[in-house]
Amino acid sequence: MTQKKLKCILFFLLISIFVNAQVDSIIPPWIKTNYNYIYFQDSSNLKNLIQLLGKKGKQLTILHLGDSHLQNENLPNQSRKLLQLAQGDGGVGLIVPFSTVKSYDARFYKSTHTGTWKYSKSYMGKFDYPMGVRGMTSYTNDSLATFKIVFSQNVSLANNELVVFRHDNDSVFEMEFFIDDHPTTVKYRDNEKVIYNVTGGFSTLSFKANKTMSYQKDVTITGMILQDSLHRGGLWHNAGVGAAPYKMVLVEELYEQQAKYINPDVVIIDLGTNDFLYYNKLDPELRQQIINVIEKVKNANPNADIILTDTQEMKYKGKRTTAANQFSEMIHDLSIQYHTGFWSYYTVSGRENSWRFWDAAKFTQGDGIHLNGKGSELKGTLLFNAIENSISLIRNYHVQAKPFEIISDSLIIADVDSIATDSFLTSTIDIKQNNEKALVKENKIIKNQKKEIKSALYVVKKNDTLGGIAVKTKISLSKLKKINHLNSDIIKPGKKLRLK
Repeated sequence: MTQKKLKCILFFLLISIFVNAQVDSIIPPWIKTNYNYIYFQDSSNLKNLIQLLGKKGKQLTILHLGDSHLQNENLPNQSRKLLQLAQGDGGVGLIVPFSTVKSYDARFYKSTHTGTWKYSKSYMGKFDYPMGVRGMTSYTNDSLATFKIVFSQNVSLANNELVVFRHDNDSVFEMEFFIDDHPTTVKYRDNEKVIYNVTGGFSTLSFKANKTMSYQKDVTITGMILQDSLHRGGLWHNAGVGAAPYKMVLVEELYEQQAKYINPDVVIIDLGTNDFLYYNKLDPELRQQIINVIEKVKNANPNADIILTDTQEMKYKGKRTTAANQFSEMIHDLSIQYHTGFWSYYTVSGRENSWRFWDAAKFTQGDGIHLNGKGSELKGTLLFNAIENSISLIRNYHVQAKPFEIISDSLIIADVDSIATDSFLTSTIDIKQNNEKALVKENKIIKNQKKEIKSALYVVKKNDTLGGIAVKTKISLSKLKKINHLNSDIIKPGKKLRLK
């Protein structure tokens, strides 16, 4: 038996053990957690996260732009939960009555409607109605039209304000909203939006068109938000649209005015799958489209942190999407050019040919493209952990600038272990020798780590995070939580953590 075949057998044996164990805290063996960071040229690229993350009660608003990997809420809702554990509850964020736009529902709420509705979605070739940040617009000229959103469990009390973006005109219907069949009251209105007072803790949100004047003929709803009226805690807005490519943001004519109202501290641009999936190559126009999106996002929110992401390698019609590697390189290059953060999910998810491991672990839907609920939740956890890991690294090690190193396929990302030991290197690795050299380098890093902390206890200091402590003590986050019987990442100064 060849050494290569033996390694494959051992790897799939590890996956089998992982699947059968069914322990949420176990990270699959192919996930490259050593590289699960938001990379940056200068810590000022993540200034808002550095200032706000983990500050209980302080509002931290994240706007997450994406495609079908986001729309059903499996991924963003997991990240939202983790953010709100650290930050406090700021509400659900953007919601959509999906039935009115003939699309699939979110995981934690379902929608129904009556009457006649028309719509625009940002991936469509023709747009009859203007769109905003959410990328979906609902239109009706039926004065008897209704819709209802039913949550799988009551929303939290923090959801005490409803913001409805409408495309105003002189003939718009009055919009009546109800929570658990009780009418809401209007708190504020202008030509862009209407804000309603609601009582948090409800399970249903209903809409009814109301024609009060003979000249009223229609209503166009371009977005809805549930949030804390006092603007506290973590608010993770999901703006995912199934089938959307990068250029979707460019056709959202109301994006800028709505993004200015939302005023996100962080904008995550998480697109790309639909730009190369079907032909397994990058369109020559894609780079400029991405640049235009970055500039549009920056123009709307010049003070926001921007994080670009790449995608994992998938399969389309049974063939690997090897263009994911080229896309990753392009996104990283643009993150440097435009001074944004960069999450290399392509690297973290396992790089080349890793989809088979996700399949074997039953984390996919079987179509080669989409993760299932568990897989999406894992990705959502990795995304939030990457944010937390980077901010912890900056706070604890005072890393300020250029923690980058070329490690594989011309992809420049930080070497976490080198950062922790204040040893920054820059080298170029030939693409053809990538896999072998990357493995050798990782093994060398592990062997040359500083001596493990001998103390059996660690006393939590002010501004410490669990992820940061894990980095300092050279213990995985999951192991640190397990040996200290921790069910969340929240820790208080003075607490003693066992390290063995």
